[in-house]
Amino acid sequence: MSFEEKRPTTFWSRKNVAIIAILLVLILSWAIYTGANYVQRSLAVLKNPQFSKLLTVIDLVQKNYVDPDKVNLDSLLEGAMDGVVRALGDPYSDYMTADEFKEMKIHLSGNFEGIGVTIAVEGNLITVIAPIKGTPAYKAGLKAGDRITKVDGRDIVGATPDQAAKLIRGPAGTPVVLTIVRKGEQMPQEITIVRAPIQVPSVDWAMLSDGIGYIYISNFNENTSKGLEQALKELRGQGMKGLLLDLRHDPGGYLDQAEYVAQLFVPQGPIVSTVDRQGNKKVTNSNSKGFDLPLVVLVDGASASASEIVAGAIKDRGAGILVGTKTFGKGTVQNIITLNDGSGLKITTQKYLTPSGAFIHGKGIEPNLVVELSKGEEMSSDPKQRLDTQVTKAIQALKEKMAGQ
Repeated sequence: MSFEEKRPTTFWSRKNVAIIAILLVLILSWAIYTGANYVQRSLAVLKNPQFSKLLTVIDLVQKNYVDPDKVNLDSLLEGAMDGVVRALGDPYSDYMTADEFKEMKIHLSGNFEGIGVTIAVEGNLITVIAPIKGTPAYKAGLKAGDRITKVDGRDIVGATPDQAAKLIRGPAGTPVVLTIVRKGEQMPQEITIVRAPIQVPSVDWAMLSDGIGYIYISNFNENTSKGLEQALKELRGQGMKGLLLDLRHDPGGYLDQAEYVAQLFVPQGPIVSTVDRQGNKKVTNSNSKGFDLPLVVLVDGASASASEIVAGAIKDRGAGILVGTKTFGKGTVQNIITLNDGSGLKITTQKYLTPSGAFIHGKGIEPNLVVELSKGEEMSSDPKQRLDTQVTKAIQALKEKMAGQ
């Protein structure tokens, strides 16, 4: 291994000075529009010697890297912006390229055009977790465990779920051909599926025995509140006498959806408080009468963020009891900012407190009744078959509450 010491040439060539001058004009023009604080922050960045150092490093890479085909100024700047956010050391703040930002918005909206299937990587193969009921994937007979090896003849072995999803999604009415390998079958088969508008349900429900309603919220997307209202209406119509609300494996989502859901279960009074960087505190209150039936909520170590807001409000306000294991412990709120080129910034701007004033970040919420899943148990994709250890204990606790009415 050999090294050659070489002194850097100055970045401040006539060409680069002209570039900086143009940047200064753009920054100052934007500063006039956005206000004096932006002017001060921009000037502070430009005066900082580390800014000059960053430009010098970029220039040195452009001039000296051994493979010039791999040196792209846009990519270098994207990497620098990503580094700025990563330097915060906050796993919930993130700079996203335009493609990454688009994927995140699709996930949060719960609406897209495609075939309607949840996928993940097992080994190095894209594997079907479950087709969404009523979608083209469901009607075409895709099954949990199917391995997708090709999309329209293109090999996707080793691809990430996002890469595969981009190929599978497409305009409604257009076909996509999936090559799959099914468990128990040696030969791969091709399935042609016509894409359609897909609305991903975040709420699933079923009526169990003895008048017990069961609702599972998988995430808090734009459709959650409507889905929950529909679920409660149908379950009440079927004679629901008590409710089991399952928030296990729910990673969260939109804060406003969590607040709306909490209001359906918590009576008048505080639901959650948010505190910003200046220490300003905002309390969100419920204006409803709360839930009029016995309520038990299932939580686990994957219940995070918005699901913890709901669980914390229900526990602290005594609207129901929590059963399961301690929640994840994410007590911060992020804002999502769209940048001019379609890229995006997700940045932590607030922390939240439960109604009792608890800051659960890194701590989680302890359930009223701790119940571990038995070894090897997993949640079924069919809500009527979710009778694992935690569900069984939760039903028992719910029946005791129902009997005490």
